[in-house]
Amino acid sequence: MARQYWAHVAFVIVLLGLLLASFFMLTPFLSAIAFALLLAYIFHPIQVWLTKKWNWPTINALIVSFLVIALVIGAMGFIASSLVSELNYIYQEYGTELSSGSFADDCSNETNIYCSVKEALGTVVDDDKIERYGTQAANGILSFISGTARRIVFGFPLFLLNVAIMLFVMFYAIRDGSSWVQSVKKAIPMINKHKNEIFERTDATLSALLYAQLLVSLFQGFLAGLGFWFFGVPNPVFWGVIMAVLSVIPVIGSWLVWIPASVQMFVQGYIADETGLIVNAIALAVYCAVVVGLADNLGRPFVASERANVHPMVVFIGTFGGVAAFGITGFILGPLLLAMTVVLVSIYIRESPHKHR
Repeated sequence: MARQYWAHVAFVIVLLGLLLASFFMLTPFLSAIAFALLLAYIFHPIQVWLTKKWNWPTINALIVSFLVIALVIGAMGFIASSLVSELNYIYQEYGTELSSGSFADDCSNETNIYCSVKEALGTVVDDDKIERYGTQAANGILSFISGTARRIVFGFPLFLLNVAIMLFVMFYAIRDGSSWVQSVKKAIPMINKHKNEIFERTDATLSALLYAQLLVSLFQGFLAGLGFWFFGVPNPVFWGVIMAVLSVIPVIGSWLVWIPASVQMFVQGYIADETGLIVNAIALAVYCAVVVGLADNLGRPFVASERANVHPMVVFIGTFGGVAAFGITGFILGPLLLAMTVVLVSIYIRESPHKHR
């Protein structure tokens, strides 16, 4: 008996060691794997529908995978090229004047914004400091633009590797995902009633999170499009659509549109000495940060909680805690883990033999 016990303990220790080693080995690709599983979950109904018509799981999974490539990779490539084009336009259009500091050369016959600030602060701040800080701010803007473009270019090979891993995992998850779920259910040492409750709540929470993500992203794109139109950003409908697509990325997605738009408008007004453009740029940034940001940070938890029948705090804290702990995929993993924890605690309280009667 003792020998069998220690053999079981040794097996568990080896298993935990292998699981831990596997986790660290896969850590660089966890985001790609999580994103692949999420895409497989989203497009799994199409696989089920195709399999009902043609019982060719592998061919059907290939069809669904190519559909995902066309929709996701094509859309992200288009958005990335558009953003890089906008950043390059700002750099080419205003880079020379900003980096050279020509806006600060001579204020004797100039009435631009820099000269106005210099005149207003001249009695309390040295002219040299004003010029130095102004040049540093301009160079900071340029460094951000050029650094972002450079990271996109040099990070492209790693991006391709992650895309390859994502597509590989997604294909097998689409084809074999149902059998994987059944295997996991069998491996969990719980009675079927509790296992079914956990998986049903997990499915409901995941569906609600995706629904809220889509609905709130569309609403953010609508609000952003109105703001772009009102404050004079060119092509407001186009950039509103781009904002809606990028808002699927939590926390930072919408920033990728409205921050470059605000910076470009500010730089245009700064160089051309148009106070109206500068005011519009600041107002646009405040509008997007407050109005569009609140729609993201507050709207998503309430929509998801209502649909999944969980407390809004679970979604709200889970989203930000998940992103802090797991990166961009944490916006799904965080609320899921908290929801599963709530279910397990409720099962324990309900089934505990020591509960108060």
